[in-house]
Amino acid sequence: FRSADGAAAVENEIQALSHFDALKRLGVKYREAEGPLSNREEAYMTRWASKIPGMKASNRAYTNALNSLRFRVGNTIYDGWSAEKRARSGEQLAAFLNQGSGIGTLGPAESLAPALNAAFFSPRNFAAKIQIPYNILLSPAGKGYGRDVGLIAAKDLTAFVATGAAVLGMMKLAGADVELDPRSTDFGKGRWGPLRVDFWGGYQQIARYTAQ
Repeated sequence: FRSADGAAAVENEIQALSHFDALKRLGVKYREAEGPLSNREEAYMTRWASKIPGMKASNRAYTNALNSLRFRVGNTIYDGWSAEKRARSGEQLAAFLNQGSGIGTLGPAESLAPALNAAFFSPRNFAAKIQIPYNILLSPAGKGYGRDVGLIAAKDLTAFVATGAAVLGMMKLAGADVELDPRSTDFGKGRWGPLRVDFWGGYQQIARYTAQ
């Protein structure tokens, strides 16, 4: 966030990861803060907003953070896999890393993502929220993410919901009005007076289904 040089240093670290090239070939998305609109993070898929003070720095930090997340996690998993598992499940791993960081697939409309983003904010992110649980459910049958990646995705989703439930419990102890019953449509929503807190960042429906 603080400087372009700092952002470049992070980019160099990511690109120096032992499996960076392999992961990129498999389809893990590497976004560019100043690149073409089609290769930017959806939250910053615009040129005119960069004129707003602080927006360029925010874009750099956001893009660096998600690139780092995708490739560092991917590098750790891929490094621990055998050659056979890499060949069998590499593409599914790439799909999970992308979808888990908000990059879903739009099928035939993929090339229209910049235009769709102008009308409907973050269509790929919206698609990812549907694709993640769908692919996890198909994984035991060898479809979706497949069994190797499906197990990783299921563990991550369970940890996400368990952590969220713990945070909500602490919010309730701190005096917030929180619904902890997963059977309720208000599950996971917190409130202090007029202030409402959505801990799940848009994943409340998935968290509720998982908790149930």
